[in-house]
Amino acid sequence: MNVMLRIWRVIILVQLLPILLSKVEGKNVVHSKNITDLDFYTVEELQKLPKFRARVKDDLTQSYMNGNRYLVRFLRARNLDLDGAEEAIRENLKWRKLENVDNVLREDVSKWQKQYPFYFNFDHAGRVGLVNSLRDFDTRRITISGQRAEFRRYIMYQIESMVVRIEHVANSTGREIIQANLLFNMAGFNFRTHACFACLALYFDGLEIYEKGYTRLAHGIHVINSKS
Repeated sequence: MNVMLRIWRVIILVQLLPILLSKVEGKNVVHSKNITDLDFYTVEELQKLPKFRARVKDDLTQSYMNGNRYLVRFLRARNLDLDGAEEAIRENLKWRKLENVDNVLREDVSKWQKQYPFYFNFDHAGRVGLVNSLRDFDTRRITISGQRAEFRRYIMYQIESMVVRIEHVANSTGREIIQANLLFNMAGFNFRTHACFACLALYFDGLEIYEKGYTRLAHGIHVINSKS
């Protein structure tokens, strides 16, 4: 059993490693009037953001997408290459259209919220955190009952809600919050319920949604109450 648990952890870690290692390194950091120590823009980023915005502004589907907080994530993901960032954001917009993400927050997810609630908190630097308790999730039952596609929408709902929360907090406090934290409470972990072979499909759904839809959104991914 311990061997299988270790294998499962390795599978998940391999998928998360690129995210965990994706940090921005920059010199010549400057702070504009609304920037705090929470996040920063380099001189080169501030020079390229207007050019990047001019390239894509007519195709953006949400008002927050015009802001530096959203656009800079694509620039950073492509090492500030304008062509690469434009390609990435257009792929993102194509994915959002295909998945109808712009309407996900209008959907009724009360059933899922009651069964599998999620929460927001804040770290010491004021970043928004999305908290999920694995104990609440019966991933095996969701998968074998044929509700995987519906739950996939709920994952999108959670992350899109976090994006909206980031914008609200940033705009109301004047702090430039670019990224957020993802926290997973492993208390109550059960191998049969959470790590069955069929369950992995749900985890990979979550990873796919993050990678295709929310480039560089995570400042950190944290696991708590995990048994060694």
